[in-house]
Amino acid sequence: MLSLALNQTELTKFGRTDVGTKVGRYAIDATNPLPSQFVLDAGEITALNARIAEFNSVMKAQADAKGVAYVDPNTIISQVATTAGLVQNGVTYTSAFLLGGVFSLDGIHLTPAGYALMANEIIKGINSKYGSTIPPVNPANYHRVLLQQ
Repeated sequence: MLSLALNQTELTKFGRTDVGTKVGRYAIDATNPLPSQFVLDAGEITALNARIAEFNSVMKAQADAKGVAYVDPNTIISQVATTAGLVQNGVTYTSAFLLGGVFSLDGIHLTPAGYALMANEIIKGINSKYGSTIPPVNPANYHRVLLQQ
């Protein structure tokens, strides 16, 4: 069972250079990694993916039972995670950290362009289910992480 309960004392250790015998900051210096209780291991990731699949299955079944549109957000995430990425309106979006255009600086949340890609997936689901003609948005019109070179 995954447990990420953090107490205030543990939280104050992040970024500190005077904790323990190591010099440097947790996760910033390779000689001072985050403690294992703060990092998902392969078994925990497998368990999480299994639970995600279970929840998605339940949501899909409920949507089908109610006759409403269902959109799996993993569809777009899987597309940008491929080697080729996802090309829309001449822009290639990938899951690459910083350079992919989909994920923000924390590597978890989407950029505005990433949310536009997700919105297009929702629009496709709505159009397909209800025969509507909602036009997609152009993700290139929305901000993404751009690095100056």
